[in-house]
Amino acid sequence: MRVRSLVITPAMEGTRVRALLKKELLLSDALISRLKRRERGICLNGEKCYTNVYPKAGDVLSAEVGDERPHRPRPWAVPLPIIWQD
Repeated sequence: MRVRSLVITPAMEGTRVRALLKKELLLSDALISRLKRRERGICLNGEKCYTNVYPKAGDVLSAEVGDERPHRPRPWAVPLPIIWQD
């Protein structure tokens, strides 16, 4: 699983987890909703947390954002002989 983490700064203190996930980690509402249903989807200092929690400065917020993206092969040109043309 890919995990995105954020260390809460004093300027971020007093902001709810949901707002931090959207603003700082750039997660969508749909992804946040899915993460709330996962066992380790959204964690604060390694423990599962709710999105209405107000973290303190120095806390570590982490979110599982999905599996590693598979390597996509690059397309390459293959000469194809034309057998029949109308």
